[in-house]
Amino acid sequence: MPWLIALSVAVFLFRKGGDWRQTPAVLAQVNGVWFVAALASQAASYGTMTELNLVMLRQYGVPVPWIRIYSTQLARVFVDTAIPSGTVGGLVVRARLLDPYGASADVTTVTGLAEVVMVYAAILVFALFVGGAALMSGVPVLAGGQWQLWLAGAAGLVLAALLIWRRQRQIAHGLVRAWDRWIVRRGPKRLAAWPGERLLQRGRYLTGELSALVRGHPRAIGGSLFAHVCFEAMALAMCFYAVGRPLPPVTLLLLYLLTVGVSTFGGLPGLAEVSLAALYTRFGLDPASAMAVALVYRLTDFWLPRAAGGLLWARMERQHSQHARVEVIT
Repeated sequence: MPWLIALSVAVFLFRKGGDWRQTPAVLAQVNGVWFVAALASQAASYGTMTELNLVMLRQYGVPVPWIRIYSTQLARVFVDTAIPSGTVGGLVVRARLLDPYGASADVTTVTGLAEVVMVYAAILVFALFVGGAALMSGVPVLAGGQWQLWLAGAAGLVLAALLIWRRQRQIAHGLVRAWDRWIVRRGPKRLAAWPGERLLQRGRYLTGELSALVRGHPRAIGGSLFAHVCFEAMALAMCFYAVGRPLPPVTLLLLYLLTVGVSTFGGLPGLAEVSLAALYTRFGLDPASAMAVALVYRLTDFWLPRAAGGLLWARMERQHSQHARVEVIT
């Protein structure tokens, strides 16, 4: 299905016309200074997440070196990409790499999930402000009266979220019954150790720990999240400057939010690049420049960090195995 979507978007690019075939020529003229600046901004965004993890791990009394957490962050995104498992693979690797420093599986799981939830919450809050600023500035996001339909859909999602929040207890118990009936009874026998009620208790525990983390260091956590969003937005803006197609600040901020959505829900290689190129043409870029920006952004945001993460993961796993052999011998 994702590849069919990518094909549909590619057909859109072909039908739009223009000089999209000139993409190699546009890429050849990419400004190297802006490209390096975009890469440095992405590296800084990982640094902000490292600071966030340091704050959370210190609350549990787990001292981990800064460089170790930074390397683990990169290794985690590589594993999540190489082994699609809904962040589960990344959490397992995180627990394994932080274990030598006394971080239990519970602590690494709680802090890892907390990081994911906090980042998306920060982007959502950021989206509310940017969306309002875009409407006030008259940014042409949707043509005609379609923006009214978009607002109605957003309001519907908010109302649905409020309804779910008010009836969370009934919904949770319904999910527990469905889990026990359709998954535990009909699934592998090892799932019998994880009935729905146990999963519900586990979820409540994780939610309580997340709340405790936020209440413990609100300023440090809020500052790290704000810096993370800023560095990521600046990285995308620098990619537009690298291709020589700068856009107004509000438009760039709005494009950052849309880009995060495309990269998150359609981040497969090929799909994201084509989808982003189609998105950027909607904001006035010619197809060749749009594809060039998409490729430069994906290189700095996706490919290079994951390549570095793969190398770091292999190195840390080798060190972990050597440390384990020494412990066995002693």
